[in-house]
Amino acid sequence: MATTTKKAAPKTAAKAKSAKTKTRGRAGAKPKAAAKQSHSRVERAADLQVGAVLVARDTVIDAIEELRTTVGSRKGAEKQLKKVEHRGSVARSKAEREVRQASARIEREIKRNRTRIEREVRNFRKDADKQLRSVRSDVTRQADVVSGRVQDAVAPIVEQVSKVTA
Repeated sequence: MATTTKKAAPKTAAKAKSAKTKTRGRAGAKPKAAAKQSHSRVERAADLQVGAVLVARDTVIDAIEELRTTVGSRKGAEKQLKKVEHRGSVARSKAEREVRQASARIEREIKRNRTRIEREVRNFRKDADKQLRSVRSDVTRQADVVSGRVQDAVAPIVEQVSKVTA
């Protein structure tokens, strides 16, 4: 028991001493911490820029390495060019086909709309002609009725006028 107690005491004393040192160190280190903090911001900005340059360099090196392994020789370069040319040819053919299909679809739609509109115009014209004939016959009939009534109303007056003048 005595040994454990003696060992425990120095640890406690060491902790107390280190706590005093830390407290003294903190009190005197405030201006140094601010300088260190601003310095770390500058270092951080510089590290960021250097890191970005290194990442870009690695990307370029990887791209060049990939190109070198792909192309490698004149034969490889010609093979690669043929692949690219074929790919371009396929893409162009596909685009031309899609344009032709779209054009044909638009032409069909225009023709369908034109036919529908012409049919509707013919139907409207037929309806308008039918209504015009109906109105014309109604007006003619009404005119004949009015004319007959006027003649019937005027006939007795004409008779009286002719008797008076005769």
